Amino acid sequence: MPERIKTEKSSWYTTALFILVLILLSPLILLVVLIFLIPWLNVRFIQRPRLLRKVKNKWLPQNKVILFVYSDNEHWKEYAEKSIIPKIASQAVILNWSQRKEWINSNSLEAQLFRNFQWGREWIWRQNIRMGGQDYNHMAIVFKPWNKPKIISFWEGFKDYEFGNDEILRTVENELFAYL
Repeated sequence: MPERIKTEKSSWYTTALFILVLILLSPLILLVVLIFLIPWLNVRFIQRPRLLRKVKNKWLPQNKVILFVYSDNEHWKEYAEKSIIPKIASQAVILNWSQRKEWINSNSLEAQLFRNFQWGREWIWRQNIRMGGQDYNHMAIVFKPWNKPKIISFWEGFKDYEFGNDEILRTVENELFAYL
C-alpha cells in the first residue's frame, strides 16, 4: 500500500512540474509559433488580396484572365506552343520558366503572382534555388472577378504524355479551356 501512495505523489509532482515548465516556456513557444505564422498571415491576408486587386484593375479590363507558365522542356515545349498557347494567348500573360532569371525576382505583377501562389507548394529563394515538387510547370492560374483563383497544373498530364498517354493532359486542357 505505501508504494501506491508514493506513485500517486510522484505523478502529482510530475504533473505539477510539467505544468510549471509549460508556463515558463509558453512565451518561447508563442514566439516560435509567431515566427512561422506571421509570414503565412502576411501572404494570405495582405499580399494576396493586394495582388488580386491589381489583377482585377489591370488585367481583367484587358480580358487577361490566365497566367500561364511553361518551359523549354524538349518533350513539352512544342506541344504547349502549338496546342495550348495559341488558344489562350489573347487572354493570358505567359511566362517561360526556362527564362526565369529574367523575371523571377522582378516586381512585375506576373512574377509576384507566380511567387505568391506557389508559396507553400514551392519554395523559390532569391538565389533561384528550388526545393520541393515540380508541379508548377506547366501551370495556369485562372483569375475571375469574384472567384478564388484556380491553379491548374499540367505536370502530371505532361508526364503521362511523355510516355504516350494523353488522357490526363486532355482533361487538364479542357478544364483550362472551359474558363475561356
